[in-house]
Amino acid sequence: PEPRGEDLARALEVNAYLHTMAGNTEVVPGLVERTLEVGGPGLDETVVIRSLNHRGTAANLRAYPAGRDSLEEAQARAEAAGQWYEAARALVMQAWAAIEYRDLSAASEFSGRAMEMAASHEIQALETGARAQRARVLELTGSWDEAADICRDLDGAATITRMVVLPVLGVIEARRGRPSAAALLAESWAMASQANEYQRLSTSASALAEHAWITGRWEVETARLRAVLDLGLKRGRLWPTGLLAYWLWELGQLSEVPAEVAEPYRYIFEGRAAAAAELLDRRGMPYERALALMHGSDAQRLEALEVLETMGATAVAAKLRKSLREQGI
Repeated sequence: PEPRGEDLARALEVNAYLHTMAGNTEVVPGLVERTLEVGGPGLDETVVIRSLNHRGTAANLRAYPAGRDSLEEAQARAEAAGQWYEAARALVMQAWAAIEYRDLSAASEFSGRAMEMAASHEIQALETGARAQRARVLELTGSWDEAADICRDLDGAATITRMVVLPVLGVIEARRGRPSAAALLAESWAMASQANEYQRLSTSASALAEHAWITGRWEVETARLRAVLDLGLKRGRLWPTGLLAYWLWELGQLSEVPAEVAEPYRYIFEGRAAAAAELLDRRGMPYERALALMHGSDAQRLEALEVLETMGATAVAAKLRKSLREQGI
């Protein structure tokens, strides 16, 4: 029989959570509204807090930072109720969306606050999850040694955490030309494929495509990577989709480059390397800035080479150096 009252509200809340994690953000607001309506004014506070969390996360992922107020309300209500897991989880969800949209200063702040809150209340699952997010921020901002150290520390963590850190560590190792990258990225893809959630698939797919570009070896069929790209385009995920599209474009696997991507990638596709590099510089993303400069003038390409060598991206620098020499530079 169909559940009623609070039982129905709890069922709807769990459904909203599953859709949020799967990336089906368009259905979450309706499920949350039904949850709150069915539960009424006497609805259990935990269900209310979690519903606000789902609504805020879904809104952030669709149009960042549109969900920040809902997440802040969820956090405040959770703290008032002494529900520290839910309070820390609201911060983790804030960090997730900030990473997705490359608001890296906010991502660093939210992940740091989540780590501190989870540690002080001995919530290990969320502490490790927030540390995994911090590793992702450090990778994007160019602090690769620190990011790699966190990833290795979390090697024995739960699967949900390892799905975050494996592509981070794998892609850093790939850029440095280390053979360990292949096994790390293969494990990452296997986990992401089993989870079958866009947030897992997108980071793993981009890392695999980058590794293929660096090494010239394909570990996964192009069609499977294209399917992840198409899913991201359908859901309007501008930055993850842009990164994956960039690597497939580098590999010559896109007959037509998509327009529905974040500006820096679109600028690269349009031949506006300097404009792309400027935007990425503002975001504090030195590696991606170097990738943009690789498509600019001779002087910009030499600058990219210097940046890559300074960052320790030896395998990528070697590819660029070879290309420059072949062109007589």
